[in-house]
Amino acid sequence: MNRALARVDQVAPGIVTAAELREDGTYRVYVKRASRQRMDATRNELAHLPVTIVGDRRYSNADLTKVLPSLSRLLDAASPDVYEVSYDAATDHFVATVSASAAKDIRGAYPTQRDGLVDAAGMPVELVVKDTPSDATPETTVVGGAGLNTLTGGVFRFSAPAGSPCAQRTQSEC
Repeated sequence: MNRALARVDQVAPGIVTAAELREDGTYRVYVKRASRQRMDATRNELAHLPVTIVGDRRYSNADLTKVLPSLSRLLDAASPDVYEVSYDAATDHFVATVSASAAKDIRGAYPTQRDGLVDAAGMPVELVVKDTPSDATPETTVVGGAGLNTLTGGVFRFSAPAGSPCAQRTQSEC
């Protein structure tokens, strides 16, 4: 599958958002909104595999490498108790794991959409409230590449602790 994703990146650069192996042995590949020609090239490269292609995502993997750290900074400005920020390709929105007080602060700083998501500078964010021990260190999630995601069901969680050298770089640089 990783070879097929690499070929997709050659024929339709930057189209892949995420890829996952499902429990039934099939694959799901999420792709950014693209022209019919780029979508056809993607389908052709993956035709030999048991793949469902889910299109119309707002971000490619390369976009997420830039967007996730920016979103993390926006949320951190509202509250320091943001533990993790990730992107859920299945729902095409971001997920922030936060303390209860952070959720309140973030909802106060950014408007809430009808579906309950927070709108942080045009980026829909689902807030997941999670209590953590007082000695927990908040982390920032950064995207690391278009490889197959087998464990997290379409959710990008390539983590690097905030303040580490990798928190400000792409995975290829770390």
